[in-house]
Amino acid sequence: FLGWISSSTILSEVKNSLYFSRLAQRNLEEAREHRGQMFKVLKDLDLAYYRLERANAALVAAWKEAETAEKFKAEFVTYISHEMRTPLNLILGFSEAILTSPESYANLLLPGPYRADINKINQNANHLLALVEDVIDLSRANVNRIPLTREKVDVQGLVNEAVEMVRDYIETKGLSLRVEVDRGLDILVVDRLRIRQVLLNLLVNAARFTSSGWIRIEGRLENERRALFKVSDTGKGIAPGEIDKIFEDYHTSGRTEAVWHSGSGLGLPISKKLIELHGGEMAVENAPQGGAVFWFSLPVEDESEPENRRAP
Repeated sequence: FLGWISSSTILSEVKNSLYFSRLAQRNLEEAREHRGQMFKVLKDLDLAYYRLERANAALVAAWKEAETAEKFKAEFVTYISHEMRTPLNLILGFSEAILTSPESYANLLLPGPYRADINKINQNANHLLALVEDVIDLSRANVNRIPLTREKVDVQGLVNEAVEMVRDYIETKGLSLRVEVDRGLDILVVDRLRIRQVLLNLLVNAARFTSSGWIRIEGRLENERRALFKVSDTGKGIAPGEIDKIFEDYHTSGRTEAVWHSGSGLGLPISKKLIELHGGEMAVENAPQGGAVFWFSLPVEDESEPENRRAP
């Protein structure tokens, strides 16, 4: 009986040992399999990391090449534009002398048709020179190289300067001009010349495409850190498909209503870039009652900050 009990116990222990041995073997095989999978995952991660490094290196190289190409393009455009200035200034100088200084030519007056043609040459040379200046501004703005000379500027005086430059053209078209600048918006630290250029571009653009009604320019203090300017009109507005493209370089609407200032597709892109260089933003929308509303915002800086700074 004791022998039978002992043999049964031994048999049970052997069975248990065999069971646990098989279990351990299976677990070992699973561990080896998992380790192999882990090694494969690590290898895949290493390969992915290597590819990512190569992609990053290629991206950095491409970005540097694009930056170099952009600077080269800007320098090339600026160089060509500067080279065009010399003959254009000669054309302007001689045509103006012929028109306004007959004493330089022994007081010989040209016949009317000749004077009309020379006057057209002078007008088109002026227009071409303005386009050259626009191209230079745009190329410099694209690489943030337009210098900004910031100073404390009286907002009402700045708006009036821009308004007076275009008032005759607006009134000649039979349009009324409304100027609304809040008294709370008195001083801004900006580049006076560049912001006046933006206001003038928006006013001229509004006048070009408005045949009746009014043009309004507004300025107000949105909050302690933001000033808002709006130029609205009662023109035809902007086609829905053009709103997203209106600030693209060289984009024009193709409309021919204007004769005083033909569009080159540069005024609005340059204006937007000038505002962004000031740390502001610009956008456009169609007014519910018709017409377009161009607006831009400028940061209101603390008067204790330096007055004269230059953009990079």
